[in-house]
Amino acid sequence: MKKNILIAFTLLLSQSLYAQLTIAPKIGITNFYERAKLSGVYSTYSRQTSVAKISYTFGASFNYQLGDVFSIRPELLFERVCFTTVQSDLSMAPVFYQEDHVKLNYLTMPINLAFTNRKVIFLAGVRFSYLMGGTVDRRTIASDSTSLQIETEETIKASGSKSSSLHPRDTYYANPLNVSLSVGGGYKLTDRMQLEFEYIFGLTNRTPHYSDSTLESNRDDFKVKSRGFTISLLYYFGSVN
Repeated sequence: MKKNILIAFTLLLSQSLYAQLTIAPKIGITNFYERAKLSGVYSTYSRQTSVAKISYTFGASFNYQLGDVFSIRPELLFERVCFTTVQSDLSMAPVFYQEDHVKLNYLTMPINLAFTNRKVIFLAGVRFSYLMGGTVDRRTIASDSTSLQIETEETIKASGSKSSSLHPRDTYYANPLNVSLSVGGGYKLTDRMQLEFEYIFGLTNRTPHYSDSTLESNRDDFKVKSRGFTISLLYYFGSVN
């Protein structure tokens, strides 16, 4: 008897959960850049500049309804992040100018709390992104003691490995895990189709870890965090309140 009651309760719970869960494919554009903050031993260094580039994202969104207006929205996305950084520093030896055109591939899991008022949607949540790889087109001009300039251009793999120097000229390094907060909103075009916008504040220092103990101990003095926004279109297989 108890076993039958447990089975019936489990089936009822599963049906209830399934009835409140809707799934949507999601496609959109991304626009990210990096924001650097130098302090401590790097306070006299030239800060790198970063210019955002338009790229894309796609994946799936899951809407679990908690009531008439609130829902939880976990997502699983592939995100291409593109930007250009320029670093020019007279304090380095040799003096150099480095320009990186960066294309990074992230597997991202946003978890949002959604509030829906008729057709208007308000979103807030956290995002966990893991760097899967990418490429960097790098242009470096260096000057030695004779002021001889050397210019190279190469395509290199993105890496989450430890860096041996502050500005390596042969490999692009980045902290592979990126945690961010996001706020945004949306509009219900139909009961199933929605247009959404999110602004993203990176919390994680994207500066890599270093194999050199001195550089590693000063890592928090060179903080690089991501900023950006996404605009996406979703189509839920089921009506969303």
